[in-house]
Amino acid sequence: MRRYLLLEFSCLTISQPPQHFMEIGCGCGSSLLPVLKANPTCTVTGTDLSHTAVDMFKRAAAKAGIATHRFTGYAADSTQADAVGAAKPDLQGELWV
Repeated sequence: MRRYLLLEFSCLTISQPPQHFMEIGCGCGSSLLPVLKANPTCTVTGTDLSHTAVDMFKRAAAKAGIATHRFTGYAADSTQADAVGAAKPDLQGELWV
């Protein structure tokens, strides 16, 4: 599915207005990285249960030359009610759909 993500959901490449995307269970970022590359104004947040996978996502984004202000990643258990609150991401002003 990752190969076809941008083909199936072309809205992910719309750069105006800038968009923010979140993926729960992002793993090493294999879905978020193509979005970051295709949409130069978007920002993303990726969460995963695995600290190792999130670190791999962050390293891959940095290695791809993506500015660090465009991506956030943190380990969290999405089955826990306080998963987002515990990580304290800056979500102010974001529109989530």
